[in-house]
Amino acid sequence: MAGGPNPAAGRRLIDFLLGPGVEARLAAMRSIQIPLNPAVETPQNVPALSEIHTMNVTFEAIAAEMETTAARIQKEFLR
Repeated sequence: MAGGPNPAAGRRLIDFLLGPGVEARLAAMRSIQIPLNPAVETPQNVPALSEIHTMNVTFEAIAAEMETTAARIQKEFLR
């Protein structure tokens, strides 16, 4: 938002998206988004944020696989 053309509207959008109502609906969907708002009860099928572990990867390793991965995605999804 900093330096954006309408920081007040940007703040309202962020507040809306992180509000309990929106986060509860997103967590209840099939995408099982993890709520960040502590006021939102996490559904039983949604892992707690503390249970999520990051992958140990480097940008160099990702870049080395980008062309191969893009070709695989095109083959599988763009038939």
